[in-house]
Amino acid sequence: MVQIIDNASKYSPAGSQISVAAQRRNGHLVISVNDEGSGLTKAERNMMWDRFARGERHAAISGGSGLGLWIANAFVVANGGSMTAASEGPGHGTRMTIELPVTHAAVPELESDQDE
Repeated sequence: MVQIIDNASKYSPAGSQISVAAQRRNGHLVISVNDEGSGLTKAERNMMWDRFARGERHAAISGGSGLGLWIANAFVVANGGSMTAASEGPGHGTRMTIELPVTHAAVPELESDQDE
């Protein structure tokens, strides 16, 4: 989440909105982060999950190794989830979505509300 929110703020103009939403859908936790930033080109969408991927449009305005999204995606996939990105194109913002399975075993059983 830190990587996704950091990217949203890094590639969005000052004063623009970044929204975070979460919902349970079909046994999964679905978290979406929407920004009003620079959006994605088709080429950027195709390479954004690659190790050391850096968009040429942003190389001059921000530093980085190109590992952030690769690591975040690897973590999500290792936990049985998926990560997707959607954008209407340059200048139209981006929606990043993380989907993770939720099982009853992942939620700790709560003890009785009664005091002992």
